[in-house]
Amino acid sequence: MTEPPASWWIERHEGGARALSATGSVAAATPAELWRALAGAAGETPLHLLNAGATPISAGVARAATELANGELGAVFGRVRYLDGTLSGPQRKLELTRFLAVPPGAIITRGSALRRAAMVLANSWDSFWAADLANALRHTGPAAGSGEILAASATPAPPTARLPFARASLAGQGPADDGPLILVYGRLEASVSLYFDGLPAALGARLRFLEPGDLFSDMVWLAAASLVVVVRGFEHMYLTGTLRLLLELGVPYVWFTDDDLTALAAEQRGFDYYAPETLRSFTVGAAAILATSAPLRATLAPLHGNIIEWPLVHDAALRPDHLDTVRPLVAGVFGGAFRHRAFAEQVLPPLRERGIRTFANADLARGAAGVSPVPFEVSFRSFVFRWQRLGLRALLHPAGVSANMANKSPASLLAAAYLGAVPVVADEQAYAGLGEAQGVIVAAPDPQSWGAALDRLADPAEGERLYRRLDSWCRTAFDPEHARAPFARLAALALPDDDAHRAMRWQQAAESRVLQQALPRRSRFGIAIESLRRSLSRRLARTSR
Repeated sequence: MTEPPASWWIERHEGGARALSATGSVAAATPAELWRALAGAAGETPLHLLNAGATPISAGVARAATELANGELGAVFGRVRYLDGTLSGPQRKLELTRFLAVPPGAIITRGSALRRAAMVLANSWDSFWAADLANALRHTGPAAGSGEILAASATPAPPTARLPFARASLAGQGPADDGPLILVYGRLEASVSLYFDGLPAALGARLRFLEPGDLFSDMVWLAAASLVVVVRGFEHMYLTGTLRLLLELGVPYVWFTDDDLTALAAEQRGFDYYAPETLRSFTVGAAAILATSAPLRATLAPLHGNIIEWPLVHDAALRPDHLDTVRPLVAGVFGGAFRHRAFAEQVLPPLRERGIRTFANADLARGAAGVSPVPFEVSFRSFVFRWQRLGLRALLHPAGVSANMANKSPASLLAAAYLGAVPVVADEQAYAGLGEAQGVIVAAPDPQSWGAALDRLADPAEGERLYRRLDSWCRTAFDPEHARAPFARLAALALPDDDAHRAMRWQQAAESRVLQQALPRRSRFGIAIESLRRSLSRRLARTSR
């Protein structure tokens, strides 16, 4: 039977906060201190964290607690019903905690997860403590979103579910130094996490992350940023008018990509928008291009005179807690559909011959009898935490067929290190010059070579020896300190970043041509935007004094 969560109400006061329950209370000066103390008081009894005045909804709490117990999770994020009857948004995609204000009452967690979260929290107490905690829980362990309504709030719904731009950071309530605040704008998945999540704290504190919405929802964040990093696809910016807004405000943007989208456009229908002339039109206005490998930098060189090579960044928080060196050989395979043929012809036969338990993502598992499919995870951290629980000892990366192959980075090696597995990879440009000295097995394009690699890894001692080499090499090759130089080049492109300049850009956005053209005539939107314009004018006047 699932143990019911204990309700703890968080009361903030001058000098700190305290947590109250039916069985006792704990107090601390900072959130990190309180979560550590609360973890010690509660043990592994699930905790439901609420604001003073909020009421748990027992049916939703019970179902969420079952999810917590059955899923080997550290936390479940649900929904809250506000005083006016509206509901907070469902937390289905955990990456959204980077910029959405998860409300008090929406979190059920465990003591062990609270301890991990406390290790990365640097914020002091304010009204966004639950959002900070949700982001830290997502960052440090497995969590899940739920549609369950967990609490009834004693307050009305906030005007927006988004955090304030300057406040939305796991690393603290503002940048760690005087550098600019940079907005990473695009789909928040592996292409972002592999290159930005592990940055040194002082650099990470200067980043904000936003998934694109529409012109009205994104306007305030785009105007507040000193620089915008557009991640991969940018078609939405033409459709919503956000690119025109940046150009009108003079906010610089750079384009980050880990693939040659033109090559993909010739092969996959989903990329057919990214024709060469489209890329040229978009990048002519960019301040720089961020490319994730030296070959990709060379491929994109005709598009721009300022291309910054952006490195993979090792994230120590994703390293496995321990390795079970005597566990049986379990293999994992992941990659796009363009790797399916090599998987079926070269990798699958030796796996079947040896009866090795194998997990694969859906694109590769399709039609492969005996291979267990693993559901797709948009969040890279959720992907890592889910695959870590599979107990892999080998991570297989078969050859791909694409004109884009030469531009790839060795990101799969970093993923293997996070999963505690030895990578066996095809002989591709991304792994040129790598081998056993780095803990990598490079297989020839035939079943015999892949089978020989599997036979080696059947020996736990050999697998551990190679993995230790891989882990050491990844921590050195992808050391976060290597990102400081390219980050400095990026930050040098930013606008001045202070309250006065930000308020001025807000006012310009409210009066922008692109926004006025997007507004329906004589509508409530026009009235609202005029009110916003006047409010920003008053704020600017106060800031300028």
